[in-house]
Amino acid sequence: MTVMALHGRVCRQLEREYLTNPEGADPATLDRVEELTEELDERQKYASDFD
Repeated sequence: MTVMALHGRVCRQLEREYLTNPEGADPATLDRVEELTEELDERQKYASDFD
C-alpha cells in the first residue's frame, strides 16, 4: 500500500511540473514515476501468479 501512495504522490508532482514548467517535468521526477510504475507492475504480476 505504501508504494501505491508514493506512486500517487509522485504522479501528482509530475502533473504539477508539467502544468507549471514550460520545459516539462524534471528528469528526476520522471525517473521516480518510472521506477514506481515498474515496482507496482512487478508486484501485480507476482500477485497474479498466486491467483
